[in-house]
Amino acid sequence: LTGYYGEKNVGDNALQLACIDGITKYCKNSVNITIISTSPIGFESGAIISIPALNKKFARTRLITSTDFLVYGGGGVIQDYKKSGLDDLKYKLRNIVLAKLLRKKVAFIGISVGPITTKIGSFLAKAIFSLADYVSLRDNDSFRYLTSELKITKNVEQGFDLAVLMDVKKYKNNNDSI
Repeated sequence: LTGYYGEKNVGDNALQLACIDGITKYCKNSVNITIISTSPIGFESGAIISIPALNKKFARTRLITSTDFLVYGGGGVIQDYKKSGLDDLKYKLRNIVLAKLLRKKVAFIGISVGPITTKIGSFLAKAIFSLADYVSLRDNDSFRYLTSELKITKNVEQGFDLAVLMDVKKYKNNNDSI
C-alpha cells in the first residue's frame, strides 16, 4: 500500500486508514500489508502491518518483488503540475512496469487524476493506467479525463473519496495529525 501517508495531512492519513480497513475486510483479515511510506500512521486491524526501512538502496524495488499486489491508495497520485510531478510519474511507471513483468496486480483505489499539464505527463499517465488491473476514481473530473481524454476504460470505475470510510476508533494516537 503506497501513498503520501504520515506527513501530517489529515486527508491522506484518513485514506491510509480506510485502505487498510478495506483491504483487511476484503481479505477477511488473512493478509499481510506492507505500507510504503516514510512515516505511516498507526492502525489497529486484523492484518499484519509491516513498515519497511525505505532508506536502503532499492528498498522499494525489493518490496515490489516480494508482494502480490501493488495498491496506490487514495489521493491525488497522478499529476504533473509540481516541479517533481513528471519525475514522480516516471517513478510510478517504472514500479508498475516492474510489478507487471513480475506478474503482480496493480490497483489505484479512490484516487484523483490531475492536473496533467504537459504532453509527456499525459503520455505517462496513459501508460500507467493502461497497465493497471483496476482503477477507482474519486471524482467526476478524473473519471472524464481518464475515459474521454486518455481513452482508458478497461477496469475503470467511478468511485468516491475513501476518507469517508475511516474508522476513527481503530486509529492509534501516536502524535500524528489525523
